[in-house]
Amino acid sequence: MEKEEYAIILEYLPNGYPLERKMMPIAQAIGELNLTLLELVPRRGEILKIGERVYIDIRNDGTESDGADWIHVKIGLVIQ
Repeated sequence: MEKEEYAIILEYLPNGYPLERKMMPIAQAIGELNLTLLELVPRRGEILKIGERVYIDIRNDGTESDGADWIHVKIGLVIQ
């Protein structure tokens, strides 16, 4: 399975999850290629919009590539 490079924002929580102590912005998105459900943490100062297409390229070792705008965590596959 190829890795996701682009995702569409489904939900954006600018202050993070309400019950967590950390107030870190979180977005949930779906990958364009494999329909992988992702949790994204935008870079500081970035504001997301629902429906926005974002670049999330991550290297195979889990580190960000130079051009990546997002750090992501894979939540699961929507369909296989």
